Amino acid sequence: MQHAIRILTILLCCLAPLQQVAAVEEGYIDLYEDAVRRLNEGEVNAALIQAKNALLENPEHLPTRILLGDIYLLKGEGANAEKELKIALELGAARDSILLPLGDSLLLQRKFQEILETVIPNTPQLRRVAEIYTLRGRAYYELGMVEQARKGFEQARELAPDSLGPLFGLTQVALRQNDLYEAEQLIARARSLAPNNAEAWYNTAQVLLASGDAQGALAAYSRTIELRERHMRARLGRSRLLLRMRRYESALADAQWAAENQKYDPEPPFLASQALLALGREDEAQEALKESRSRLTQLKTEFVNSRPGLLRVAAMLSFADNNLEQANYYLT
Repeated sequence: MQHAIRILTILLCCLAPLQQVAAVEEGYIDLYEDAVRRLNEGEVNAALIQAKNALLENPEHLPTRILLGDIYLLKGEGANAEKELKIALELGAARDSILLPLGDSLLLQRKFQEILETVIPNTPQLRRVAEIYTLRGRAYYELGMVEQARKGFEQARELAPDSLGPLFGLTQVALRQNDLYEAEQLIARARSLAPNNAEAWYNTAQVLLASGDAQGALAAYSRTIELRERHMRARLGRSRLLLRMRRYESALADAQWAAENQKYDPEPPFLASQALLALGREDEAQEALKESRSRLTQLKTEFVNSRPGLLRVAAMLSFADNNLEQANYYLT
């Protein structure tokens, strides 16, 4: 009898750890599934917290790693997304499922050369080759290699004639090469495929602006923002255009919205300072300039030097400080 009790005790002791393991496994899977649900409902920060909690319980859970990379991409945090996606590759994620989001994470960080070295359509199992060519085209374009960019976008368009990405890329190439007719044809095609696509309307604004149609560009910027309220490039583009048109109150509204929603960028407070100055609100203009300078000094030099828009702002800030030598350096 005592022998039987001892055997039963041993069996129960063995069973208890298994139950604990099952509970832990169920716990991180529940957390992962909750993160997915919250992300689908638009609760990005809540999804981030749940995904991190799931990884605390099981750091090698591959779906959570990939999900976390996707969440960081949505938040615009390229370095964090890159880190998670590379861990996912080390854990055995299929290259086909990781390559494009990894490329997007590098794009956010302006690591254009690394994109060309990493995102390569060199295996037969890759299904999204057109998107890979589009991404490579964008990297070439940002590096100033316009003909290689055109080739990449054209390769993508051959594989996916109705895809918007190659059309947007070719539109930018045409604008860079001052071929306004081609740019107009390309963006008209994009709008016919997706009349309610925000990026199509943003590119339309860029084409109209290059054509000298300020009113048309303003309407296209506004349509972009109607379709996607947080389209930052459209906000800034519209603010710049409104400044040129001397519509200072409206320019100020866009600049202040952008300054509030994009905390690191020195351009929105700079644009706000110009509108405030034109409105005679000099004390507020000086505060906005101060904020712009503060943001600029917090950015790494190599980051500023890689972005023409930031160099322009740096030059204008230097000019406002009467530092003509520094302004000339940035403009050069």
